Amino acid sequence: MARNRYAKDYRLIETWNEKGKLKVSYEYIGDSYHFTADQQTVKSTKTKLLLLCLAGWAGFLVPLFVYASGMHTLYVALPFIFSAVPLTLLTDLTVSFLQMKEPLEHRHADRMNSRFPLAALMTALFPLFALCGQAVNLFMQKPLVSGDYVLMAGGLLLFASGALSFGLREKAAVTLAD
Repeated sequence: MARNRYAKDYRLIETWNEKGKLKVSYEYIGDSYHFTADQQTVKSTKTKLLLLCLAGWAGFLVPLFVYASGMHTLYVALPFIFSAVPLTLLTDLTVSFLQMKEPLEHRHADRMNSRFPLAALMTALFPLFALCGQAVNLFMQKPLVSGDYVLMAGGLLLFASGALSFGLREKAAVTLAD
């Protein structure tokens, strides 16, 4: 049986309504957390992360609509295609970050302090592996088509969005409230 790792942070409240039905609700009783940065920095970081995620998706999707000979090579295609996994996680974490308001809960701190940096780092590394594979193709003097340049530009954009998101991890960090 799977156990919710945040279950001990909540208290179950059972009340009876006027119709005699049991109403169950939960109250957060865990530690309070807050952002390490000031509110203005957090607000600008939210905007930057949203724009970086949109740029990352553009860098991922646009090369998929053009013919690129590099996508016929496994060591280029697999890392590029699998970069959608950390990009999806980064986007999910960014959307959660956009909705967070102080005081924060333990689950918010866990998402922003441990999962967010890992997702941003992986979003940067996967397209970097694809770009290295494309460089191998260049050194092997495989003929390039115009779509290969679109693939490289998209990979660079995806790498940049992941790297810049990783750079913003300190501004999105959460700490225990005093």
